[in-house]
Amino acid sequence: MQQVEVLIVGQGMAGTALAVELINRKVSFKVIDNNHYQSSSIMSAGMYNPIVFKRITKSWLADESKSFLNRFCETITSLLDESFHKITPVARLFNDLQEQNTWFEKMDSPLFEAYLNDEIIALPSTVNTASGYGIVSQAGDMQLRELLPKFQKWLTQNNLLTTGLFDFKKLTAFENKWKYGDIVAKQVVFCEGFNAINNPYFNYLPIKPNKGQLLVVNCPKLDLTCVLNAGFFIQPLGNNNYRIGSTYEWDVTDDTPTEDKKMELVNKFKAIVDLPFKVIEHTAGIRPTVLDRRPLIGEHPINNGLYIFNGFGTKAVMLAPYCANELCDSIFENKTLDKEININRYNKLFE
Repeated sequence: MQQVEVLIVGQGMAGTALAVELINRKVSFKVIDNNHYQSSSIMSAGMYNPIVFKRITKSWLADESKSFLNRFCETITSLLDESFHKITPVARLFNDLQEQNTWFEKMDSPLFEAYLNDEIIALPSTVNTASGYGIVSQAGDMQLRELLPKFQKWLTQNNLLTTGLFDFKKLTAFENKWKYGDIVAKQVVFCEGFNAINNPYFNYLPIKPNKGQLLVVNCPKLDLTCVLNAGFFIQPLGNNNYRIGSTYEWDVTDDTPTEDKKMELVNKFKAIVDLPFKVIEHTAGIRPTVLDRRPLIGEHPINNGLYIFNGFGTKAVMLAPYCANELCDSIFENKTLDKEININRYNKLFE
């Protein structure tokens, strides 16, 4: 039998962030993954943004999460000898004069000086900027579609990965530990994304599947160098290709791309870009979101040693490395998890 400290179930962004944290702490682990089947991470744009545009406020934990994201990137680069992260400014197209005024008021605040930049990035004349725009610095892009498979390969080469669907019937208590096949672990951490709704231990938690669809278009004359946000995003990919997203469909577990959402994104693109383009890719994924918009992290209220690390929604890149550190502090240093992320806030649902 293989004895490890932690068994991680799922290797999306959450599971990968946790694995990297365990590597940094020199803690033994094993990963079980279903080869990224129905993984929202592998389908995502991989972007993160420290500003919430709806009210022009800082994203939750924007300041605290930066150093942990940087450490995650440094470790990944060291392990894989390749960087998958880049800082990419975001140009926010203002909806109206009121949003523009609020933006410039926030720019004068010390709380926002690291994020709202007075730098002017010239946008192409073919983009409709009638109401003006502002620039967000410290935003970025994690190339998850390249990172996750390459980290999977690294895990395989180091005998740290088992591929296949997780069978809960094979998970049994074993001498104050947990046994799954020939693996014995002190802790099992479920990082299953929206599939946690089918987890018999944690399906009491209020995870809401949220289907999102993305397009990639080829638009040779756009010449856009930063991410553009106008209630949806346009992300430069190189070679005149741009990713457009995203849509939102609640309580949907079918990850098949649909024609109506394709046209929704096409029409949004046309509304601000007056250029010919061609759709070359249409994908969909299902995000694990939570009613209170906070992650679900912590130990099962009855089954000691079983944990969940989930519920990051669209914020996994920015938050997962920080929260992985929080979870490991809880497990190995007996520190109390922040009440905003601790699943104890939902214990009444279990009773």
